[in-house]
Amino acid sequence: MRDPILYLDDMITHARAAHAFVAGMSLDAFADDTRSQYAVRYALHVVGEAASKVPPAIRERFPHVPWQQIVAMRNRLAHDYLGTRADIVFATARDFAPLLVVQLQAIVATLEADPKP
Repeated sequence: MRDPILYLDDMITHARAAHAFVAGMSLDAFADDTRSQYAVRYALHVVGEAASKVPPAIRERFPHVPWQQIVAMRNRLAHDYLGTRADIVFATARDFAPLLVVQLQAIVATLEADPKP
């Protein structure tokens, strides 16, 4: 079994990447840039996939993280990719990803200090 902190680290890494891919970019520029859209969608997909692997005990211990919504975003990106709106993907990368990084860093620090489930 993989250490849950590694899944949290994956989430941090890819949330940072998603945010970096849209840094300084407007929604219109993002909507016109297929490469950036692919990059952000992939990064958010990985965030959601890793979130789905975080054990329930950790998710319950840290309920302020919207685990279900993160996994749902991944499912939407994976299974309804043609119906995924660019503005939602963009806003998620621009606004939510940096907040998630802060939350997850605090969780990792807590788990490293006190790894109880």
